[in-house]
Amino acid sequence: MVDGKISSTLSQYDSTQKCYICGKTPKKMNTDTTHAANEDMYSFGISPLHSWIRAYECLLHIAYKRDIKTWQARTKEDKESVASRKKHIQERFFAEMVSAPLLSSKSIVQNRKRHALPSETIALLKPPNMRKETSSTEEDE
Repeated sequence: MVDGKISSTLSQYDSTQKCYICGKTPKKMNTDTTHAANEDMYSFGISPLHSWIRAYECLLHIAYKRDIKTWQARTKEDKESVASRKKHIQERFFAEMVSAPLLSSKSIVQNRKRHALPSETIALLKPPNMRKETSSTEEDE
């Protein structure tokens, strides 16, 4: 499989936000029903844009219905269960994945780094002159 930037460069589309097979943007994926594909681009492999969107959508729908363990919510209780689980998942996703700069941070990237990596790892990534030295008495405690 070829990287998305390379395949976009080799195709006729100038943006990496467009699928190099069909030329659709993420916004047009659900609205445009035409399936015009440039079959020469199949040699680069499956389009990550198509696979990521569809796979993530499938996983979300499975997660919404995990409690009822059926493919369709028919009863009122099942529908309420799916709705509450969907709301819970969306709230958690928004809280954990959507970044906003903290007052103590310089950038959104720094917030993600702080959230994703333990503080010991972040300390090791800093240049030696910026590392906070710990004394042997602090380590013994």
